[in-house]
Amino acid sequence: MIFSNNGYSPKDIREIKWAWHHEKNKLFVDVEQVQDYFTFSFPLEIRMGDDIEKTFTLDVEGKKTIFEIPMKEAPKSLTIDPDTWLLFEEKN
Repeated sequence: MIFSNNGYSPKDIREIKWAWHHEKNKLFVDVEQVQDYFTFSFPLEIRMGDDIEKTFTLDVEGKKTIFEIPMKEAPKSLTIDPDTWLLFEEKN
């Protein structure tokens, strides 16, 4: 196995597309792994920024995962992996 300078192979990197929207008192978070090789199962933290920040851990499994979080109002902002625990590249 060939490793890069940081100790990781390119196949260790998750490639993630994500989006969110709020409707009917629920926050929907869509996470899709778009790498061409195998998919990973991993915990993904999301942080919602409002007057009070909240952090949730979502268990991503498989190619595409959609999460529903009960919430009366849409958050002002949403950040994935706010503490940078994962090795991933964000794709559009």
